[in-house]
Amino acid sequence: MALAVIEGRGAEHGRSRVIDNNVSGFTIYQVTSGRVFHLENIIATNRSGTAELNIYDSFSGDPSLSGTLRARLVLGATKTEFIGDGEAIKGVTFVSSVVAFSTVSGVWLHVGGTER
Repeated sequence: MALAVIEGRGAEHGRSRVIDNNVSGFTIYQVTSGRVFHLENIIATNRSGTAELNIYDSFSGDPSLSGTLRARLVLGATKTEFIGDGEAIKGVTFVSSVVAFSTVSGVWLHVGGTER
């Protein structure tokens, strides 16, 4: 009897958080050890002035020093943006954690995807 391994789509995950302007960033999603998080969508709402959001795959400490920049978004004042799979984020993956920085406080960020 032969066994076949069937690779599925993976477990769906999503997390949200309000981001404030600070130097250490905010962890949005912690990737399970030994897995890879495949980003499929981002929803960001900015309630203040124009914001730049930088999203890193962070390994430890300050992501701008030890992480890898995975996405950068510029949001106009009082705007909401949706970016789905197949657009600018196709193929973006994280192996450690999704960490976000914002140039203004009060930006709400949601990341959704699958872990495999």
